[in-house]
Amino acid sequence: MIISIEKFLSITDKLVIDMRTKEEYESGHIIDAINFEILDYEERKKVSLLYNKGLNAEAYMLAYEYALHKLPKLFKIIKKHSKKQIVFYCSRGGSRSTIVYEVFKKLKGINFYKIKDGYKAYRQFVNCFFEESLDNYESVTIFDTIGLGIQRDILKSSKYLLVDLEKIIKPIENPFILLKDKNDYYNNRMVNYYIFEKLYESNAKKIVFILPIISKNTDILNENLYQLIDSGVRYYFSETIETRVSKIKEMYFENGFTLEVLIKFLNSKRKKMSNVLINEIIEALSEKRFNKSIELILLNYIDPMMDYFIKKNRVKQIKNMKEINKYLESWSE
Repeated sequence: MIISIEKFLSITDKLVIDMRTKEEYESGHIIDAINFEILDYEERKKVSLLYNKGLNAEAYMLAYEYALHKLPKLFKIIKKHSKKQIVFYCSRGGSRSTIVYEVFKKLKGINFYKIKDGYKAYRQFVNCFFEESLDNYESVTIFDTIGLGIQRDILKSSKYLLVDLEKIIKPIENPFILLKDKNDYYNNRMVNYYIFEKLYESNAKKIVFILPIISKNTDILNENLYQLIDSGVRYYFSETIETRVSKIKEMYFENGFTLEVLIKFLNSKRKKMSNVLINEIIEALSEKRFNKSIELILLNYIDPMMDYFIKKNRVKQIKNMKEINKYLESWSE
């Protein structure tokens, strides 16, 4: 069945297969879709040349020829997920998704779908949702300050939707993540898709965002999303430098890590901070005086940026989870 984006989003328990190239997939894809490159870059280029010459039948047959030897591998993937609804898509719902859909839709016992107009339709649907629907939402944003861990479990509530972006958006102003960065951060387009699907799947109209402190939200978030966050109340937690140093040391320095990446980062900041200061930090790191080096990085690199961000964005200080919970309870009534 060839389906619209609305129908696609209503299907539960599905396996979504992106038939585009790896490069296309990595630039942006439907959330949770797996990539199966039915035509590689060079193959797609040759097929496109025929399409551009108006030789549509020849282009389709060449694409089919390229795809043919890859179909058994795709079939193995489908068999492993045969109880799910199988959804194919490519860039515009063209030859790549059509080939696999036409081949596999004849199999009995498995439901196959193809998204009409493909990824292009999904992207347009997301943009339209942000343009037309966000006026119906209210938001509160809590910024996850470096060196503090927000207690997520305490914030969960049935009265609002919690959208936690701390592990989705890479906080480039936090050099400590270089020591052991194991999170799969999304590119900017994927961040917006992630938020869209959270909002679309929920009936909640009140959203609590958890965001890392970053220099320019507008570089990451859709303009309408940014306006939603900008119109709401924004908080950050404050804590003593000693507590933050202790938590950062525990988070990043307690287990396996390598200092070289952090030292390389610091050397790249010599124009921003003085050579004397950078040398002092690197010396402290080399001598494993981690508390001292962390404190110097916080006071001289992270905190000045954080202070600028807080003042520029009218972010309110909050001292404990009880205080924010009290506000959220009254706000979500």
